[in-house]
Amino acid sequence: MTKKKSKAVKNTVGRPKSIIPDEQIEQIRTWAAAGVSIEKIAHGLGMCETAFLDRKKEDVRISKAYKKGHAEGVFHAASKLTDQMNIGDTTAIIFKLKTQDGWSTVEKRLKLEISGNSSPEEIINAAIEALAKGKITIQEASQIAQLANTKANIKLGNTLNEDNKIRAFNRNELKEKLDISRELLAIYNQIEEQNVK
Repeated sequence: MTKKKSKAVKNTVGRPKSIIPDEQIEQIRTWAAAGVSIEKIAHGLGMCETAFLDRKKEDVRISKAYKKGHAEGVFHAASKLTDQMNIGDTTAIIFKLKTQDGWSTVEKRLKLEISGNSSPEEIINAAIEALAKGKITIQEASQIAQLANTKANIKLGNTLNEDNKIRAFNRNELKEKLDISRELLAIYNQIEEQNVK
């Protein structure tokens, strides 16, 4: 008896894989930089998301183009955020602090009367008032004081850059407010400790 060796049979179901041309590789990078989802990129190339993910694993060019495009998009967004922070945009500063530096507030409890145009002094006053009313914790007040200090530094920097056309925020005044807020924080902390006992 002779044994027949069986040959592995390839599954030929589905369309054969085609090679993605360099123009489409560049398009993948462009779309990824613009924040287009993987699903939409796949559809733009005429394939389903699963097929695109499989191709991304198999073809290093696709993977590199996607990663590079994604990184370019993140860099562009970070650059725009930095521009906004440099002009003193409070919203941009808070976003950066929350997402990159672990800064947090409990927004449902924390209701300060501040806006993107609030001065550092107004931010400190709002924090002191909220602390006195028990709306925020000591840690939150400290974080808000850091925000006010950052905004004061930005405002001072912008003032110097504009040849003193805008009145510089009086840093001593801010320091006094910060000292007052620290004293209030200490008092509040003592009250909290007494309430715990």
